[in-house]
Amino acid sequence: MVNEYELAIGELMILFLGIELPDSMKRYLSGFSPEATNALKPTNPTLMHITLHYLGDTDPKPIQTSIHATLQSYPILPFQLHLTGLDYFGPKSKPAVFLAAPNKSVALIQLHDYLSGVVQSLNHRLDERSYNPHITLARGRWRRSPTLQEQEIIHRFGQQVVEERTISVSHFVLFESRNTEAGREYVIVERFPLTGVESKQAKLGP
Repeated sequence: MVNEYELAIGELMILFLGIELPDSMKRYLSGFSPEATNALKPTNPTLMHITLHYLGDTDPKPIQTSIHATLQSYPILPFQLHLTGLDYFGPKSKPAVFLAAPNKSVALIQLHDYLSGVVQSLNHRLDERSYNPHITLARGRWRRSPTLQEQEIIHRFGQQVVEERTISVSHFVLFESRNTEAGREYVIVERFPLTGVESKQAKLGP
């Protein structure tokens, strides 16, 4: 992932809010990704993350401004997640997504709910599905039935056991998704620290 950079006012980008993973976790999880075939596309480890909210094509400035204005009045302490296992989205015979699942902790849901309010206040549409935090390890692009080799790859993926490793969450990130000649790239627009400190202004009110 690429570091922060300056943006032109009013520039539209494909944006999402998410949790950054340390490089050590990305390296560890990449060892569980299924083999690549014509239909199975492993995730580049540099792109691994936990999505909080997908925003789509939008100007980042209102999102940044709203978070800066409200985060101190909604104090969230840094927290930890841990891996609970591997799973799929879609039928196990033809998975659409191969994933690693973190625990659905109270703190994670609080952060997601806080950002839901920010997103709604800016008239962005929320995903109507229930929130299922995950780390995408590969995607299945099925235009046919899986081959015998792919069936075995799918089976082996589900038989793997992950360690209960910890993910320390001290901030969340506004990302831009870019398509480049070298492939997809996630650019860090801004990191927002979780300080857990409520400002005096927020305590006293206006």
